[in-house]
Amino acid sequence: MNGRRLADLSVRAKLLGVAALASIVAVLLATAAFAARDSAVFRRQKLEDLTTQAQMLGSISSAALTFDDPKAAGEYLATLKARPDIKEAVLYGADGRPFATYRRKGADEPFPAVEGDNYRYAGDDLLLFRRVMQGGELLGTVHLRASLGLRQRLTRSLAI
Repeated sequence: MNGRRLADLSVRAKLLGVAALASIVAVLLATAAFAARDSAVFRRQKLEDLTTQAQMLGSISSAALTFDDPKAAGEYLATLKARPDIKEAVLYGADGRPFATYRRKGADEPFPAVEGDNYRYAGDDLLLFRRVMQGGELLGTVHLRASLGLRQRLTRSLAI
């Protein structure tokens, strides 16, 4: 629309145009705020869920670590097949070397070094580390790598 045609519009039409533009901007800002909040809440929930999973794995794997039974530990980690979001799990020994591992088909990232009780985001993945302790003694560390699927979640939210 050129300047001359804009000048030809009535005051009512100009006011309607400004109101429509303001509404569009408000909806876009609200959508961005909703998406940011949803992403933050989802990340926090995913972290809590993975922390619980790692603590359970650490509890059931403590005997395998104590009695040097990597086969039993591997079977515990293999139960993660039921969780399609978990790409890999490693149970490290107290020496920091992998004791037992689980890796979903297609996951090919190298196993990270032990980081103690920690978590971090790497792209669309959440990497979590939880120490396995018994009687104040470090038995090992559980590591989980899970896909967040934020792109798919954002796409679904925007579609809605």
